[in-house]
Amino acid sequence: YIRCQTPQGGTNMMSSLVNFDTKMGVDMEAPMISSPLPSGVLPETTTSVDLRVTTNEKAECKYDTTNKMYSLMAFDLDFSGDKLQHTKSVNVQKDTAYTFYVGCSDEKGNITLIR
Repeated sequence: YIRCQTPQGGTNMMSSLVNFDTKMGVDMEAPMISSPLPSGVLPETTTSVDLRVTTNEKAECKYDTTNKMYSLMAFDLDFSGDKLQHTKSVNVQKDTAYTFYVGCSDEKGNITLIR
């Protein structure tokens, strides 16, 4: 309960009930994906790459070689214990260009895709 007092010393005689809680609100923010690797041009003799992304909150990530919805992506990225670092070693053919599409979903099902 709380009672108020004016600067002149006047008070209210009735107590007012103040209710609040410290529960976390509904998570509506999708995880942010950053630091995608590799990028650019790799040596033409490259036969394996480590796909890597970082998220700003706990998430599970997937990838694919074609642009599609998260639920349809075929391959999972492995994650660290804190679910912020996501990696996968992928075999590639020499002298070939690749594009990987990555999506991440947080614990509430909010999804981010990078293309």
